[in-house]
Amino acid sequence: MKKYTKQYRTEETRDKKNKKKHTVIYTGDYYEVKNEKGKRENFLISAAVFLMLHFMAGFLNTSSSRVFYVTLPYAILFFPGVYFLMGSFRFWRAGQKMEIPTYEKSIVRMRRSINGLLWGLGYLIIAEIIFQVNGLYQKELAREEFLWEMVFLIICAVNMVQIFKNKKRMDMIETTVSGASQT
Repeated sequence: MKKYTKQYRTEETRDKKNKKKHTVIYTGDYYEVKNEKGKRENFLISAAVFLMLHFMAGFLNTSSSRVFYVTLPYAILFFPGVYFLMGSFRFWRAGQKMEIPTYEKSIVRMRRSINGLLWGLGYLIIAEIIFQVNGLYQKELAREEFLWEMVFLIICAVNMVQIFKNKKRMDMIETTVSGASQT
């Protein structure tokens, strides 16, 4: 929070009992959300569904999950997923006018998380396809294993579609900066 200290000032006042009272006042610029096409709840619901599906995919006993190049990116995707959930919750609770810290902890956090999720899910999908093609080519995948691998791939694809929709919704959100004197 130290990077936001220049955005605030402290005023000292006295109450009825002549005790000192410190009041923190925001003096920085505001971001005003305009042309918001989608509902804010959609981001929150989508983030919760992503994490639920991603968590469920981890319970699948797939051959690819025992291979390092699929397991590590799968595990790492929890961080941007949680950050996306945190940002969408903050955005859901924010008003039309947001202070700079609120803007950075909501919209900026969601945009960064979406980029991380896109790269991670893209890698997972490509790695899973390569694993399946290689397993089918070498006839190492049994029918049941192949079905579980397909379920894992479908879950990753559904999550990828959700993230693309969220990216599109994020691009539709327009913000303008207004000075503190206009409040």
